[in-house]
Amino acid sequence: MILRTQPGFAFENASWIICTEAGAEPTIQNWWGTITDRVYDYRDAIGTCSRPFDKPVVDEPAGLWIIVMLGPIFSLIALFLLRASMKQSQREKEGETTYGSLPSRSLYVGFLGKVIGQISFFVILLAVMPALNG
Repeated sequence: MILRTQPGFAFENASWIICTEAGAEPTIQNWWGTITDRVYDYRDAIGTCSRPFDKPVVDEPAGLWIIVMLGPIFSLIALFLLRASMKQSQREKEGETTYGSLPSRSLYVGFLGKVIGQISFFVILLAVMPALNG
């Protein structure tokens, strides 16, 4: 609740560019805040509508992207710490028959899957999708 009102974390402007049918001029509908120059630039770039669609144009705060992007970084750090802990535990118990290492390995494999999934998601979101959509 505290971050919501801070600069860099608040959503300030949101609008929609609406095309109702092919050949029509796009219309702008303001959702909240003000209509920014970026909205007009998008509308001008569209020209006449090629098909019916809606395009939201929102000023996304940088602070929220920073919070989102810190998740995979912290997950990678935790993964490296978990791996180092497992290796140290193995070195300390060499030659001993150990029971209970399976949960540790299962935790590592599960967490590794989470990290791989998170990183794959962000690569698709931040690299592949913009490349496909121009």
